[in-house]
Amino acid sequence: MIGGMLANFAQSKATSMGTDAITSAAAIPAAGGPKGPAVSNAMGQTPAEAAAALAKKGASVFKRDKDGKIIARKKGPPKKTKNNLGQDVELQEYELELVDGNTVTAYQSNGLLDDKGNLVATDGGGHTNCHGQTFAEGEYWINDDQVPKMLTAGGFTSTTSPGPGDIVIYRATADIYPGATGQAVHSVTVVKHDSAGNPVVWGEGGLQTHPGETSIPNAWPLPPSTYAVEYWTK
Repeated sequence: MIGGMLANFAQSKATSMGTDAITSAAAIPAAGGPKGPAVSNAMGQTPAEAAAALAKKGASVFKRDKDGKIIARKKGPPKKTKNNLGQDVELQEYELELVDGNTVTAYQSNGLLDDKGNLVATDGGGHTNCHGQTFAEGEYWINDDQVPKMLTAGGFTSTTSPGPGDIVIYRATADIYPGATGQAVHSVTVVKHDSAGNPVVWGEGGLQTHPGETSIPNAWPLPPSTYAVEYWTK
């Protein structure tokens, strides 16, 4: 196990695989006159909404190089561990630099290993997770215990009225895995609001839609009694 990552890796994927993908609703009602603004994409977003959603605020927490890539340093050689399916994988640990000078620990899976330790295939399920999508553009796997540092570095404050680009944190109120209580066990980004005013969110696994599922609980498979929802903005 690498710094506790394996337990978090397995637990997070086991609870989120398939269902932490995130939901879309019917297009919001027309505004600004009978015809309403032009719709720009399959999610029913106007051009302004689409631009706001793409400018995910979580991505602002990291320092970038001249090409806009997150500044990352490898920590030691790759190591062998197991992914959420019990397959042998080669895992590389990284240190990512935050804008406030602190760092977070992150991981990338180099791929699956055969019984001789040779890389033989990509490990699609282990390359990123919800926090990697929220804060690191899907380039890294980031464990739950690193989230407070990213919120602090980004200058985020809590809000009760989230808008496009804002972050939704699911904070565990029960031990859904050992030691989970109090941890930010899931995160997504607000894309827009549906006609009922419910946030439509974007998260782990890319941009995915489940027609009719618009509420925050639908973005996380566990019962609402196991977590509290927080909204963060800047």
